Amino acid sequence: MKKIVFATVSLLIAAFTALAPASVFADGKSKLPPIETYIIERLKNFDKQIDVSDYAWEGKWGTDAPEKANKIFAEVVTKNPDLFFVADEDGVLCTSEYSAKKTGGTYLELKCIIKGIHYAITKEQYAAAEKKFQEALDRALAVTNDDMSDVQKALALYDYLILNTSYDHSHKNFDAYDALVGKSAVCNGYALAYIYLLREAGISAERVTSEKMNHAWVYVKIGDSYYHADPTWDDPSFTYGEGVSAAKGKERLGYVGHKNFLMSDEGIKKQGHHDWELSSSLPPASSTKYENAPWVKAETAVVQRGKTLYFAELDEKSPGHNKNYESLKLSPEEFNQNYFRIYTDIKSYDLTTGKTADVYKIDSTWFGKETENGGKPWWDGSYVCLAQSGGSLYFNTASGIYALSLADNSVRTIVEPELEKGVGIYGLTLENGGIKYSVKARPDDGDYNIRQIKIDEA
Repeated sequence: MKKIVFATVSLLIAAFTALAPASVFADGKSKLPPIETYIIERLKNFDKQIDVSDYAWEGKWGTDAPEKANKIFAEVVTKNPDLFFVADEDGVLCTSEYSAKKTGGTYLELKCIIKGIHYAITKEQYAAAEKKFQEALDRALAVTNDDMSDVQKALALYDYLILNTSYDHSHKNFDAYDALVGKSAVCNGYALAYIYLLREAGISAERVTSEKMNHAWVYVKIGDSYYHADPTWDDPSFTYGEGVSAAKGKERLGYVGHKNFLMSDEGIKKQGHHDWELSSSLPPASSTKYENAPWVKAETAVVQRGKTLYFAELDEKSPGHNKNYESLKLSPEEFNQNYFRIYTDIKSYDLTTGKTADVYKIDSTWFGKETENGGKPWWDGSYVCLAQSGGSLYFNTASGIYALSLADNSVRTIVEPELEKGVGIYGLTLENGGIKYSVKARPDDGDYNIRQIKIDEA
């Protein structure tokens, strides 16, 4: 998260010229629009400076007027991700200039102007950029529908954002536009994009920041309770600590973590978050309602069909997972080549009844390639990804892509590609009517070999 600072200029001038404030009617009632509305209006006009003198007068701002103006300006920008075109310069978001004329202890004139405003694009470029932003927003919101509960919408948008955004390790992309249109951002971009998507879906959300962590995430309201959600830390292209199979900083096609989704204060602390501040005065996140939800263990996108969720979960009785060498049932030659047998369960969860059911068990043998220094690998996670189209769930094993019919649980082969020795399929997504899958030697390798097949060609 980039730290934004402000510059302030204050000037107090003694004078005797009396000026009546233009912001107040004769009856003393304000005729000003809310200052937030006013600033947004001026920013969308690409003003280089914004005169907030009437608000300073009406609010009886004193010598702290620059700090007040800067704070309000920052809150407007961070709370409105569609102001993506407002930029900073060398970490400075704006400056504020303040002057006052008074006689004795009475102010006769106040001047407070927000200056030094920077824009990432020109006014002439804004229409095209806003169009791209709206199109990206519409694509994301298309994963939701009016029949979904707020939890379903929050989950669908969370998974969509992570699947379609990569962490920006160059630390140059900071806003919602970067995340949704450019598809690469730092934590602040993830947070602002998720906030905007949630609000568009009718869900209240605010930004959370921790200066000590140099990090930002989201505070979500579901029902009457608030929860933490951190899409950055659940994206394997960033992954911190024990995230998605600890695949730090690597793209993993089709993978999404959920350990930082709808957590309480205590729950998010256990994931490593600390010393945060909320952009608004909000109650603590005390509810633990979703901390044992079925999606918590899922490391792939959750498929939603009506009120039923489908997800892939590692079977901890897998021979490979438990390192039970005898039960691998492989020849000595195969065993020495580091093959690992992993069971993955495709499960369903009924949101209405709260019941989980087994849908299909996948038994796949994965190949683990030795490290450069000769170390023996041991993959003990689930490397099956899920995606849904029509009445089928598409999933991968180490050696192929398959479709599971949701009508009768029958399975058909989509493709079993020729793979060189020592590699497997470690990821899958659906895109533009086709299946994309990743072929690599290790689950924590980057996605450098992406293959694609159209569903109607299968």
